[in-house]
Order: sequence, then structure tokens, then C-alpha cells
Amino acid sequence: MADLETPSATSTMADVIPSATETPVAMATDSLVPGDAATVPDMATDGIPPESLPTEVPQDGLPPDGISLDSLPTGLTPGLPQDLSPDKIQSFCESNPAQMPCASLPGLYQYRINLPANAIFLTLFCLSLIWFCVVLARKRRGALFTLAMLAGLLCEIFGYANRIINFGNQWSVVPFALQFSLITLGPTCMAASIYMCLSRIVSAVGIDNSRIPGDYYTKFFVPCDIIALLLQAIGGAVTATSVIGGRSADTGNRILIFGIVLQILTLAGFIAAATDFSIRTYRRRKRLGKAAFSHHPAYVRLRSTMRFRGFVGALALATLCIFCRSVFHLAELSEGIRGPIFANQGLFIFFEGVLIVIAAFALNVMNPIQTTPELFPGGGFGLWKKEAAPPPVIIHKVVDWNDKV
Repeated sequence: MADLETPSATSTMADVIPSATETPVAMATDSLVPGDAATVPDMATDGIPPESLPTEVPQDGLPPDGISLDSLPTGLTPGLPQDLSPDKIQSFCESNPAQMPCASLPGLYQYRINLPANAIFLTLFCLSLIWFCVVLARKRRGALFTLAMLAGLLCEIFGYANRIINFGNQWSVVPFALQFSLITLGPTCMAASIYMCLSRIVSAVGIDNSRIPGDYYTKFFVPCDIIALLLQAIGGAVTATSVIGGRSADTGNRILIFGIVLQILTLAGFIAAATDFSIRTYRRRKRLGKAAFSHHPAYVRLRSTMRFRGFVGALALATLCIFCRSVFHLAELSEGIRGPIFANQGLFIFFEGVLIVIAAFALNVMNPIQTTPELFPGGGFGLWKKEAAPPPVIIHKVVDWNDKV
């Protein structure tokens, strides 16, 4: 009787639900003894007496006596109907997740979902969303920045909610597909909020320190992020539809990877542009002193405050967190769901959970609408409009020929 290999209930993104003929459950159905499904054949050759087999499934869904599925004899699949065809294994386990051997398999994951960690992330993202809503309602400015953050947080909230749903049944396809797509989209929406801030920082510090006009940062990076978001949304939708329909998800996976690559390139370009602006500002300040900065009175006062410096630091921290998470997600998609990265729940918790929570709360604590209202004009939300911030004015401009080098 052939030995069984340790099963993996998931495949690559090209085939998220494996063919049932590749699983030990499917192979076992071919040798079921007609009659009662619990009938035990002669165990002499297999060395496992019937009384040693698990008879109940504990709450965590794992065999109580530690017997793994690959040690079960090929002719025994307790709990499975004798007439179950191999292509119906997934459907059977989704409807009967507590029956053996379905309960001993990870289902669509390669690990048992950590319920406390996912519940904590869900709670934190809900708190962050409420915080942004309260600030927007009070200040009535910076609507686009806040709406982009809210969109990202909603994706995270519904993504982790579906993971919690999957905790009760890790064979359920719809929550699995939804959590994968939504958690993919969340950080991309948050990145759009970050891109909207650099042009305002350039105006406050001094547009002469930038190689390009300040408003070009928003006009370039935000559209690139929107394209990356659309590609990931389309790829996620195609993948989810394929998974739910039991079809190959090759096309959706390729679109997802392309969208993630575009997002990483956009983030890298943004980091490079911000770094270049910082270096040029530092060099011009050493040569020109205060003449290197904008002389608008509102911006002069703003630059001298700790709240402005804290906002810039929070923006840098959030950018770094989202960039690291995007690189991780690209590596995860490239290896596929059978790969070791996807199978490591600790990596998922850190990169997809901890880093994004840090990014969200950094922008909560140092929300630019609250810390730098001079950079965000009123938006008309509420019963009246706030007074718009004055446009940036360059009163004194010094031409430095070294800037052209």
C-alpha cells in the first residue's frame, strides 16, 4: 500500500484549489470499502490498529492523539461518504469541516489561523478609521487625504473580518478569496494619501529646493498609484472569481503581480524624490542660510514647530512600512500559495498586520489635517466652510548657479 505524502490543501495562485486527485483524501476514496464508511480493513500490514485512530475532533480541529493524515492507511478515510468522487472532496470538506480527515488538513491555508492576532488587527483598524472620521468631521479639511485613508482601512477591516470567518471553516472559498484581495488593496489606498502630502511639504519648505514644481508630485505619483490600485483590484477580482469557480487563476495572478510591481516602483520613485528634495534643501541651507526657504509668514511659523517635524517623520515612517510590506507581498505572490512565505503565518502577521497598523496610527497621531492645517484648505464638510489657507508666496528668491549642476 503506497505511502502518503504530507498534503497541502492549497496550490499556487495559478491553481489555488488543487485537483482533488492530488490529495491523500482523494487517493483514499479510490480504495474505500463498500458499505459502512467507518468499516476498518485489516490493519496488520499498515501497523495501525483501529482503536488507535482518532474518534473525535477537538475544538482546534486537529487529531487529539497526534496521528497525522500521512500515517493513516490508504484504505481508511473516516467520515467521508463511500461514494464521494475525488472532484467533490473540496465541496464536502467546505460543508463538513469538522469531520475527519477534513479537520486535520489546513484547508485553503497552510496554517491554523491565529484568531487573537486577527481580532486585534481588526479592532485596531476600526479604531484608526473612527479616529480619521472624527478629525475630518471636526476640521472639515483635507477630505481627499482622509478618504484615501478610509478606503484603505475599510479594505483592511473587511479583509481581517473574512479571515476571522475562515477561522471557523478554513475550507470556505469565498472568505479566503475576499480576504486575500482586500488585504492586498488596503496599503495601496493608504499610499495615495501619502503622495498627496509631499507637494504641500515642498511648498512649506521652499519650491526652489525641488527639481520639479511642487504640484507635479501629486500629479505624477497619485495617478501611478491609481493605476496600480486598478490592476490589483482587477487581478484580485479575476483571482477570486477563478477560485470560487474552481478554475485556474493564472491570469489573475499575473495581473496582481504587475500591479504590485508598479506600486513598488511608484513608492521607490516617491522615496527617491523626497530624498533628493531633502538633500537639496540641506545643501542650499548650508550655502544660503534662511534664503533657501520660503518666506511666507505662515510657513515660517509652521517650520519652527515640533508638529511639522513630527508630521514629516510620521510620513516617512508610514512610507517605509508600506514599502516593506509591498516588497513582502510581491515575494509572496511570486512563490505562490504553496511557497514557504505564504505558509509562514508569522511573516504575514508582521508585514501585513504590524507594519500597516504602524503606518495607519502614525498618520492618526500626526494627522496633517490636525498638525499642519496651514497646508490643507477647508473643504466645506459640515455646516460651514473653514477659511482656506493662504497660497504659497515666494517673497525672496535667490538664484544659485550651483543648483544647475
